[in-house]
Amino acid sequence: MHRYPFLRLLIPVICGIIIGDYLFFRSQHVWIQPFILLFICSALLLPTLFFLKKYSLRWLYGISVYICLFSAGAILTSWQLQQTSYTFPPSGAVYRAVITDKPEVKERTLLCRTRLWESRYLLSVAFPRKNILLYLPKDSTSLSLQNGDEILFSALLSPPRNNYNLGDFDYARYLTRKTISGIGFVKKNNWTVTCHNPHRSLRQMASKCREQILALYIELGFQGDEFAVLSALTVGYKEELSEEIRKSYSVSGASHVLALSGLHIGLLYGLLLFFLKRRPFNTVGVKIFRIAIILTTLWGFAFVTGLSPSVVRSVLMFSLFAFSEFKTGKYISMNTLAAAALLMLLYNPCWIFDVGFQLSFCAVAAILLIYSPLYRMWKVNNRIIRYFWGIVTVSLAAQTGVTPLILLYFSRFSTYFLLTNLFVIVLVTGIMYAAVAMLIVSSFPTISCFATTIVEKLIKTLNFTVRRMEQLPFASIDNVQIHPLEALSFYLIIMLCLCYLQFRKAKYLMGMLICVLIINSFWALRMFIHF
Repeated sequence: MHRYPFLRLLIPVICGIIIGDYLFFRSQHVWIQPFILLFICSALLLPTLFFLKKYSLRWLYGISVYICLFSAGAILTSWQLQQTSYTFPPSGAVYRAVITDKPEVKERTLLCRTRLWESRYLLSVAFPRKNILLYLPKDSTSLSLQNGDEILFSALLSPPRNNYNLGDFDYARYLTRKTISGIGFVKKNNWTVTCHNPHRSLRQMASKCREQILALYIELGFQGDEFAVLSALTVGYKEELSEEIRKSYSVSGASHVLALSGLHIGLLYGLLLFFLKRRPFNTVGVKIFRIAIILTTLWGFAFVTGLSPSVVRSVLMFSLFAFSEFKTGKYISMNTLAAAALLMLLYNPCWIFDVGFQLSFCAVAAILLIYSPLYRMWKVNNRIIRYFWGIVTVSLAAQTGVTPLILLYFSRFSTYFLLTNLFVIVLVTGIMYAAVAMLIVSSFPTISCFATTIVEKLIKTLNFTVRRMEQLPFASIDNVQIHPLEALSFYLIIMLCLCYLQFRKAKYLMGMLICVLIINSFWALRMFIHF
């Protein structure tokens, strides 16, 4: 832990966020004041202990830092969740809102993510500035709505409530963490468009750019599953993915490639490093030029994909990796990863509850900790075999890091994930690079047709491979239910195992056995309750 100071700072922040979230949903307006007082006291104590410079009080300084960070995490979480809470009028009111994302077509309605600008109820006028989910009746008028349109509507809005058809899933808490303040259903003839695209925020311009790329894909002849997979891989648009293709990727263990995040940004980052590292000089000027090119390309890619939260998180993480390489000469380290997580959580503490955020950081952390020891277990001289051995070890390391979370959230384990990723990662890499080339040459019909054919063949091969893996016997183990404490115990076992392999101390082995005992106790208790 002493080698990773940012990791030591990250842990109390995460604990504070979890406690702040728990207490908010228990009592929304009571617990933030004690945390503010605790933060002020610990912050005032820090400079006093620092200037005393007494070695015997070093533990008190460390505790004060941890309390300060813990309180900061709880305060930020409570404040953000309180900003989301809003009391809507008890009956129908008139609202003015702006559509903030591309409307999503449902079976009978059109889902619009909107931001309220103004509300009028009786004689009062308010400016709530809150995000809401608005369901409009599906007709020719609503289907013509676009991102950025301003609408005027009359409806009864209400805070998010749990849908008991979803079982144990807390839908209200999920939406609140996503800064959604309310939900409303608008009847036919109770809404109208006041103007088109009056508000052009950066996010809306990015979404418009993504829509233009999707239109270009259709113009180039992509359709069906090929269009859906290409849209998900390159610009993160997953609305066209059918349930059949989603299930195929999930069962085969390849669903992670459909979520535009760390893997795809990592491929782009690796391509940039491959070309930029070929410059013969390594002076400060060359390093600054290299970082400028990397940051411009990564954030440009984030812009054309609509600035979705998962892509922004991944780009921010790799931007910090680029700065780390400039400062230390190392591309990625656990300390840099912890610093990226800390900055992201200070910006938006509710990201810690996002499944994509958890999967991304656990996968990268596992690769950093496990990949090198695994890769060195077999020394391969052949270049081609060494490349595939690298894919196998990276896949095994990443799967080790995300398996407890996958079991916790999805209750499924894909048994052929190694075999699947051996083919899928190679194909996705080819698709990403070929798609970039296709977009670059899209203005040249002859070359564009050739590039389009290559991309289409690669996507068909990818879908065929995934479906074949899905059809293999025992392709997945389903309905594996685990408790969050069991998932935490699994991660403790992984960490203690790594510590034991490195330091060979009995206390780590004892800790592993205690975690195994805890997991077995949970299973025994669940079986006892079930029977």
